[in-house]
Amino acid sequence: MEFATLHNNLPAPARPEPVAFGPYSYTGIVMPNGNNRQFTRMMSTPTFSWKRGASEAVVGESGIITPSGQLIQLPPGVSVVAAGPSAALLSTGEGIQYDRKKRAAPSKAVVGDGGIITPGGVQFQLPHGVYIVSKGPSAALLSNGEAVALCLMAAGVSAQYGESGIVFPDGRLKQFTREEADNVAEIGESGVVFKDGSHKQFDMEFATLHNNLPAPARPEPVAFGPYSYTGIVMPNGNNRQFTHDEHTNILVVGPSGVVTADGKNVQLDQEGLPLPLRRKRGASEAVVGESGIITPSGQLIQLPPGVSVVAAGPSAALLSTGEGIQYDRKKRAAPSKAVVGDGGIITPGGVQFQLPHGVYIVSKGPSAALLSNGEAVQYEF
Repeated sequence: MEFATLHNNLPAPARPEPVAFGPYSYTGIVMPNGNNRQFTRMMSTPTFSWKRGASEAVVGESGIITPSGQLIQLPPGVSVVAAGPSAALLSTGEGIQYDRKKRAAPSKAVVGDGGIITPGGVQFQLPHGVYIVSKGPSAALLSNGEAVALCLMAAGVSAQYGESGIVFPDGRLKQFTREEADNVAEIGESGVVFKDGSHKQFDMEFATLHNNLPAPARPEPVAFGPYSYTGIVMPNGNNRQFTHDEHTNILVVGPSGVVTADGKNVQLDQEGLPLPLRRKRGASEAVVGESGIITPSGQLIQLPPGVSVVAAGPSAALLSTGEGIQYDRKKRAAPSKAVVGDGGIITPGGVQFQLPHGVYIVSKGPSAALLSNGEAVQYEF
């Protein structure tokens, strides 16, 4: 417009009166602390942006370009009050945090005494006592004979099982011997069949990488009570936090039980708390374990594979198959001889016999007693 006006000898258009919508105006800034800032003539000229360092944001009157390249458009009437290296403060009082660019992975592998960082940014920790014998542009040879691939360790690269070796997900390489390579008959999507009749089944992680498939999404964990994927909320307030191994071992938590990866499922009671799988009882009671039961009489009952004790009481146990086991208790040993007193007799069989008033024992033997009224008491064994 300016050049066209001069080219056609037209009068300059009237410039609109500048209007400010906050403390930041065309001639200066009204600061909250009273220390106002007056612009110079050059600074008072409206500008849409001012450049900062290459690693910092570009802040203008209508928006902000963050260090990562994200464009943030300011609403009408909103301006930037203050801008720093990591955030900007708007006239509405809102703060905008910049999202910086992630540092690019090194173009070459970083090899040290304790491990390797591949060009893809993957870290490989050396086992204790293992060191690097030789390193090249694409692999490193370890003292234990293993090789770590450097060029194949970019993020997202799949693991592979080939006819001459294996590339593991962590970057380790295993080179087959001639005998091992000749023994491979067929490599499939889920495993390998060998000529000697054996076979190898891939786990889910290796099969996913081997077939260049996207990682399966893990379902959102849902807990139905105090037993969750990360711990147990106990009624007494003493909560129990699971370790990393315990957390990863849990597959599904349901309202009545927990399915674990190691096959040792957990049965929950009515309150959602785990039933004890093993608890010792008194000398006169049963001992219940994960693999069997010892009854009060000393009988050993072996549980079948995959069967567990759901509930155990003083006289019986309920199995996960629905079967109930009744304990056979030891009978109390009867005295080998009768106990004869002034008021009665206890037979060897444990039967008590009360003497009538005024009656006493005249004679007693190993199997009977003669009373003063002429009666005879026969012992029960």
